[in-house]
Amino acid sequence: MTIKIILTSYFLTYMYGDRAYEDPLLLSREILKKTYSEGLYYISSPKNIESLMNNPHSRRTLYVFAGIPTFKDVCMNLYPNEKLSALKITLPYETLASFQYDNEEKVLCGKKITLEEMMPTELGLTYEKEKLKYVEITEDYSFTPEEKAIIHEFQKEIENFRYAILTSVEYLKNLLVAFLQKRANEELYNNNAYLNMVKECYEELTCSKG
Repeated sequence: MTIKIILTSYFLTYMYGDRAYEDPLLLSREILKKTYSEGLYYISSPKNIESLMNNPHSRRTLYVFAGIPTFKDVCMNLYPNEKLSALKITLPYETLASFQYDNEEKVLCGKKITLEEMMPTELGLTYEKEKLKYVEITEDYSFTPEEKAIIHEFQKEIENFRYAILTSVEYLKNLLVAFLQKRANEELYNNNAYLNMVKECYEELTCSKG
C-alpha cells in the first residue's frame, strides 16, 4: 500500500507564509514528528474503512493527514460533517523516516507500506475557543451544532483559502516579471539555479490557474 501524507494548513505556512518556499527537508521533518507523535488519519466512508481493515495488504494509495485534521483542513480537502469516519494508522519511526517528499504533488510519500497497526475511529466536531475543531469521539462526546454555524465557518475557510492562493499567485507572478525585465543581463540565462526557480514558478502558476 502507498501512503501519501497531505500537507495541511498547519504545514502550508512553511510554503506560503512570509518565506514562500521553505526547505522541503525541514518541512518533511516537521511532518514526520507530528505523524510519529499523533499518528496518521485516513478519512472515508464507514464501508470503505471496513474494507481496508479486512484487506490491510491492499495496493491502494491512501491520502492521509498527519494527526487529527483541523476543521480548516477538512474544508480544504474533504467535506465537513458533524461526524467523520476515520482510520488511525500508527507506523514505526524507521518506516516514517523512509518517506520521500514529492515536490510535484506536495505530499510525503511512503511506498509499499504494511499497515501493522490500524484502528477504526470516529472524529466529531466540537467548539474550542469559539472555533470548530475535530476530536476523537469518546463515550461522553456530545455536540449539537447549528447547521448555519457550520456553513458560516466553511464559507470563511474557503475565503481564507482563496486569499492564500491569490497571494501566492501574485508572488510568483512578480518573480516572473522581475526575471523578464532583466533580459539584458545574459548572465541570468547561464545560471541553472535561477532558471530552475523560474521553471518552478511557472509550474506553480499554471497549476494555480487550473
